[in-house]
Amino acid sequence: MYRQFLYTTLLTYIVAVAAIIGVAVCVLGCTSFPYWMLMSSAALLLVYSLLSFCYYRKVLASDAQAVVRFYMLHTVLRFILCGAILLIASVMYDKPVRTSFMACFSVLFLLTMVSESFLFIHNEKVLNEKKKSI
Repeated sequence: MYRQFLYTTLLTYIVAVAAIIGVAVCVLGCTSFPYWMLMSSAALLLVYSLLSFCYYRKVLASDAQAVVRFYMLHTVLRFILCGAILLIASVMYDKPVRTSFMACFSVLFLLTMVSESFLFIHNEKVLNEKKKSI
């Protein structure tokens, strides 16, 4: 179950970043797109996701009632992290590059948020089925 989360998270990030770069180059026609900023932001989000998943495992092991607080805290911290990334990008780049980066990063944010939500829901279903079978 934990390996599935890890593999799905890594695959989501790789596919999302590749798709976003393709859209930025082909559709938006950005020649001065800040690829390094998108890649470093995606890497930062990936590290955050993996660290939060490790903490999630500890929360499940210690107190199953605290899982709801974990979900809320995880979402709030993710929004704060992404807001900080967007703020830094808005300061660093001029309007056309900033707009394309913010659009692409927002797509990355939504894709990873949805995929993590599905993974957490799947994890909860598996845990509930294990409880019922006991």
